[in-house]
Amino acid sequence: MIYEGLTAGLGAKQSAAAGHFLTSITASILIIYLAIQFRMKQRKFHKEIAYLMAMFGLLSLYFSWEYGFALQLSLNLTNMHNVFGFLSLALSLFPVIVRPGGKHRIHCRVATAAAMFAILSILTGIIVYQHLILNILGMK
Repeated sequence: MIYEGLTAGLGAKQSAAAGHFLTSITASILIIYLAIQFRMKQRKFHKEIAYLMAMFGLLSLYFSWEYGFALQLSLNLTNMHNVFGFLSLALSLFPVIVRPGGKHRIHCRVATAAAMFAILSILTGIIVYQHLILNILGMK
């Protein structure tokens, strides 16, 4: 419903961008929430939120491929956004597969790193795609 409202009157490429925008922000908020929840030693619906985050993250990847995602290593801000987002997704999926616990708490440390890359991805995405975001939101 939200997606249909945002994409009404947009072309295919901008519709894919809107889908990526919605799903990636949702996945990022969820992984950041999980990292904060861990730091506060709360685990309410932790596993369910992690699965929801993984679903939105994978949908985000799908929409970004529809938009024209390319993974290239360079200091170009667009490429940095793509790398940060991809690292955030990859790192956030790892703890969904690996059980928590253990001496080194790798599950929690990897999820925290994923949250940090999610923050970097959000910031670089807003900077790079500001014109597109404003257009999708009808502010331009």
